[in-house]
Amino acid sequence: LQYEAAWRAGKWDFLRMLPELTSSSHDLNKSNGSIHFHENLHSCLRSLREGDTELFFTRLKQAKEELVNSIAFISLESTQNIHPAIVKLQILNELSKSWNIRWRSERNQNTFDGNALDENQNMKISGPCVPSSDQVTQLDADWQHKLNQMRSHYDLLEPCVAFRKVLF
Repeated sequence: LQYEAAWRAGKWDFLRMLPELTSSSHDLNKSNGSIHFHENLHSCLRSLREGDTELFFTRLKQAKEELVNSIAFISLESTQNIHPAIVKLQILNELSKSWNIRWRSERNQNTFDGNALDENQNMKISGPCVPSSDQVTQLDADWQHKLNQMRSHYDLLEPCVAFRKVLF
């Protein structure tokens, strides 16, 4: 809950303010994928701002793996439980796209292969970039499409809107 509140509020120095959470909560959070998701998302968003390639791709990979594993154990009759996990995966996908718009690497100018997380951890970045209007337009069009699909489901829509607010 603390990590979710921190990323929603844009508090990137959260761990520096509460160092006791770094060691004790990590073991506790392994049992609850939702809480651990927010911890990983907070780390990814902070890394996106700071350009920490290794931490960004490590936490992104952890978050995706945990969500996919949680989906594997959900009952087929329980689609209500699958939707929040899919929304979280969509958030992580948008986070990956945002990384590539914000940071350029020597090897890969601004494309991202979601299957190459381990390779991308060791990229050398050249610094923050200002996105082109085409990149922003494409990102916005993708978001509008997703928002229209979830329009009647506020419980699914709200986390996406909160994430986008923090991202931009």
